[in-house]
Amino acid sequence: YWIVTGNSLAVMDEDYQITTLNNFPYSNNFDLYENSAGEFWILSSNGIYVLRREELLRNGKMDPQHYGRSDGMPCITTA
Repeated sequence: YWIVTGNSLAVMDEDYQITTLNNFPYSNNFDLYENSAGEFWILSSNGIYVLRREELLRNGKMDPQHYGRSDGMPCITTA
């Protein structure tokens, strides 16, 4: 299971152990969606971040694609 909070992203495994994804570059996230290509689209107060499932689960250095106002988004979601 994926856990999205206003402070972090985390994943819970089949043994109910929770791992916080400390290396995700932004903490104020609202939701995430996984598409059929295995990419996660993470909605945040800073725009949308996109990265592959493997990169997210590795919990190492992450380099997601970021989409914000400068990329043509008409607005950024706020809580």
